[in-house]
Amino acid sequence: MEPNAVHEVARSLEMFEIWFDEIIPLRLPEKLGSQLRSLSIQSGYLGDLNTHRCMPYDEEKAEDEPTAWLPTKKVARAWQAVMNGKRL
Repeated sequence: MEPNAVHEVARSLEMFEIWFDEIIPLRLPEKLGSQLRSLSIQSGYLGDLNTHRCMPYDEEKAEDEPTAWLPTKKVARAWQAVMNGKRL
């Protein structure tokens, strides 16, 4: 959820573009017709919903605090910028 945005696109489109630019190459198979590649949750980052800090995935923090899972460092930085009202 984007802070201070109600029912509007706001910066969601920018975030959407970064997410898909990063996630598609991670998931698409090398060979057409093959299954999608799986992602390891441990390879991602956590975004703390309270502090808006990002950190490499930590299972304990994921269970103890409200977090967002983010697949790459670039996505984590973009999420953090959106959450803090900064430019991407």
